[in-house]
Amino acid sequence: MRHLFASAVLLLPSPAFAGVTVFTDESTFVNAIGLHDVEDFEGVVPGTYGTSATIGELTFASPPSVLHVNTVPHSHGAKNTTVGGTTYLFADSGVAAFHDDLTMGIVNSEFAAWGANFTDLEVGPITFLIDGAIVHTANVPGSSGAVQFFGFVADPGTVFQTVTLRIPDITYGIDDVRTISKPCEYGVGCAGSGGFVPKLTSTPCGAVDVNSQLSMTISGALGGASATIFIGLQEAALPIGGSGCTLNVVPLLVNFTVPLGGAGPGAGFLTLSGVIPPSAAGLGFKSQAFVVDPAGIEGFAASNGLSVDVN
Repeated sequence: MRHLFASAVLLLPSPAFAGVTVFTDESTFVNAIGLHDVEDFEGVVPGTYGTSATIGELTFASPPSVLHVNTVPHSHGAKNTTVGGTTYLFADSGVAAFHDDLTMGIVNSEFAAWGANFTDLEVGPITFLIDGAIVHTANVPGSSGAVQFFGFVADPGTVFQTVTLRIPDITYGIDDVRTISKPCEYGVGCAGSGGFVPKLTSTPCGAVDVNSQLSMTISGALGGASATIFIGLQEAALPIGGSGCTLNVVPLLVNFTVPLGGAGPGAGFLTLSGVIPPSAAGLGFKSQAFVVDPAGIEGFAASNGLSVDVN
């Protein structure tokens, strides 16, 4: 994966998929999304991965296709598209004219943007589905050596979980998968002692599965101080008086106070962990930590906002 520029929790709904902008030109897509991640499969161990694979942060599932990571062009025309590279993902259903679905997702997160190069698209038309809804249908070049790009950017304030390619073809290649995942951290914090700004993070970041553990950590705060964590429904950036700090969650539905470990400026920390129950599926929350700190302009320091959704 390359990075490029080209103990109280309230669970609430996360932004649903509403629609996407479709791109068929790679350069236009890259210019539109700015900073993003690229999975070019370089460095991935070549071989047969079966009907599903997790490569980097991305997931691929395509029964009955067998997924391979190849380093040489395939005789049908699938090939690498990375400049200076050799490696690409290859799907082979072995069944001509069978409507094969390749569904792509991301581990513990969601997409704000997704795009990829395809090769050996000889049989069409092909259809793309976002979270199961058809968003684009296209003809194919009919040439095994042609490279065809497709990309999707979510409407502002929304995200999507999966991209599915439905294609009546026996083989094809995928490379240079460009993505922006939903960020879990947002907004800015407010400095306290020593100029340190508390940081609120989570593991996993962005999304968590039910029956798995979620950990939230406060770090970079005043050691030995107390922190109040606020839980809300929506992201915000509301000024707090003349402090220069912002309230990053609204409305303030739940709050609880906890003591921080450590001693001295920037050394305060605490990790809270718990298992997500099945009843929380499809929900989410926003949170922010405020730390009592006499060096803060209003007698406190504040963290960034944190967004976590439950799959």
